[in-house]
Amino acid sequence: MALMIPSYIHKDVKSTAEKRIFELIQNDSRLSDVRCFHSLGIARHYQKKRGEVDFVLLDKWGIICLEIKGGRVNRQKGIWTFTDRYGRENKKREGPFEQVSSSMFSLIEDLKKKIGDSAYKIRIGYGLVFPDVHFKEESPEWENQVIYDLADIVYPFSKYVNRIKEYWSKKLGNNKHDLSEDYINSLMLYIRGDFEIVEPLWKKVEDTEEDIIKLTKNQYKALDRMVSNQRIFFKGPAGTGKTLLAFEQAKRLALMHKKVLLLCFNVLLGKKLENETQKNGMEELIRTCSIHKYYNDIIEQGKYFKDFLSEKSTIDSKLLFSKLYPKYFVQSIKDLNIEKFDSLIIDEGQDILCEDIFQPLDFVLKGGLKQGQWYVFYDSNNQGELYHNYNDDYVKKLKEFGATEYCLDINCRNTRPIALQTAVVSGFKMAETLVDQGEKVIYFWYKDLKEQSEQIVHFLKKIFKEGIKPGDVTILYPGGNTEVRESILELGIGCSIEELTAENVAHSDSKTVLYICSVQAYKGIENKIIILIGIDKVEGSWINTVNYVGMSRARELLCVSINASLKENYNKKIIGYLELSETYRNK
Repeated sequence: MALMIPSYIHKDVKSTAEKRIFELIQNDSRLSDVRCFHSLGIARHYQKKRGEVDFVLLDKWGIICLEIKGGRVNRQKGIWTFTDRYGRENKKREGPFEQVSSSMFSLIEDLKKKIGDSAYKIRIGYGLVFPDVHFKEESPEWENQVIYDLADIVYPFSKYVNRIKEYWSKKLGNNKHDLSEDYINSLMLYIRGDFEIVEPLWKKVEDTEEDIIKLTKNQYKALDRMVSNQRIFFKGPAGTGKTLLAFEQAKRLALMHKKVLLLCFNVLLGKKLENETQKNGMEELIRTCSIHKYYNDIIEQGKYFKDFLSEKSTIDSKLLFSKLYPKYFVQSIKDLNIEKFDSLIIDEGQDILCEDIFQPLDFVLKGGLKQGQWYVFYDSNNQGELYHNYNDDYVKKLKEFGATEYCLDINCRNTRPIALQTAVVSGFKMAETLVDQGEKVIYFWYKDLKEQSEQIVHFLKKIFKEGIKPGDVTILYPGGNTEVRESILELGIGCSIEELTAENVAHSDSKTVLYICSVQAYKGIENKIIILIGIDKVEGSWINTVNYVGMSRARELLCVSINASLKENYNKKIIGYLELSETYRNK
C-alpha cells in the first residue's frame, strides 16, 4: 500500500473520480514504496498565481504528476468541456494536458531553487486519468501511453504507473538516475513536510455545526414520508431532531392555514418554541407553550380559578402537575366556548404520555384524539424516568386509534465522540451518528467543589482564547444541587454568568452571556458546547437518565466533571458498554 499524504480524503473534495483513484493507489500492494501526495498546491506556478496537482507519486524512479478528470470529456474549437454525473458542465480553454504539464514544469523549477541543478537529474513525468470514459482520441498534443481510461479499471493501478514510467524513461534518456531512500525522504519533507499549525477551536466547532445543520435538514424527510398519516408517534433517542421536526411540522401545517397547538413539558423549551413561533410570524396559527402553561391559561379564563388557587397551595408538586392542572383544565374547558385546534403536536411525549395529563387534550382537538390529527414526538430511551409520567399501556390504547409509529434512527445533533461517551456513561443506546469527526469528550475528575471550579475556570479561559464565545457554552448541573449551582455563579471568568430562566431564554442566543441551568430544566434544548458538572453518581436509573439528558445536549464539544471517587465505577461502565456492544453485534 502506498503512503498517502494526507492519509484521508478531505470532506471538501467533491470529485467522485478523485476519491476512487485515491483508493486505487492506496490499496495497490505493488505501490508499497510510493509516497503519494493528494491535492498538492504549487504556490510558485510559472503561469498562474497558484496551481494544483491532483496526485504526485514519489519513489526511487522519480516523480509522476497525475491529473484526474471524471465524467464526460469533449473538445470543440479549442474549448474543453467536462460534464459531471449530474450534467453540470465546466468549460476551459486550458486542456488537462496543458494543465498537468505546466504544473509539472513549475514543480521542477521549484525543486531547482531548493536543491539546485541536481533537480534536473530527477525523472519526472505526468499522466492523465479519465476513469469514466474510453479516451481513444489521438493528437500531436498528447501521448496516449500516459492516459488512463475506463478500459484500465480492470487492472491494478500500478500497471498504469509502470506504463507512465516506461514512456518517460525513454523520453528523458539515460542522464537520469534512481533516487536513494534518504533523497526521497528529503524531497518528501520539502514537498509536504510534517508541521502543525493548529486549527482554531472556533473553526472546528463551526465546521462541525455546518455538518449537523445539513443532517438536521435531511431529517425533515421523515415528515415527507409520513405525510398521508393523521396520527403518528415519532420515536427516537436523544439527538434525532424530535423538537426540530415537531416545530417544522407545525410550520408546515400553518402554511396550510391550519390552527395548530404545539405543546411540550419543559417550561424553558416551551418559551423558546413560543419565541421561535413569533420570529416566524406564525403566532396567529400556532399556539406554542408548555402543556401546564396552556392548562393554566385555560383555567384562568374559567370560573374555577379561585378554587384552583386554593387547592394548589396545599397540594404536593407531583400531584399538582399530574392531577390538579388536568382536573381544573377539563372543568374549565367544558364551560368555555373555545375554538378547537385542527392539529395537535406534542414534543417531549415521554413526560406527557399518561392518561391523566394527555387525555384532557381530547377536548381541544377537532375530531378528538380518536379521529383528530395529532403527532407525538418522544424519546425511546428512559427520559421518562425524570418525571415518571410515561405509561406504556396508555400509549398502546392511543395506537388503537389508528396511530402509526415512525422510528428516528439517525443522530443529527451529536458528533460520534459525544454520542459514544453518552452511551458509556448513561448505559442507553444512542442512534447512529453520521458526524464522524469531532473533538474528544473532556473529563475532569474533582475532589471537591473548589477543585471543580478551578478546572472549569481554566477550561473556559482556554476556549475563550481560542475564539469560542460565552454564549456558545452552557453549564449544566443535576437539579436540586444548590451547592454546585452557587459555586458556578461565583466563577470569575471575565464574562456575565446567568441562570437560564423563562424570562431570558428568548435571548439565550446572545454571544456575550454564559448561561447555567439544571439538566432537567434544559431538557429539549441544546448548545454547541456543554459542560456537565457536579456528577457524584454514575449508577442508578435516575442519574443515568440525568447524565443521558445532560451529555446529549452538546452538539460539538462536551466536557464532563465527575467526582474522582467514581473513576472505578466509570471504568466498569466502559466494560459494560463494550460487553453490550458485543451482544448487539452477535445478534
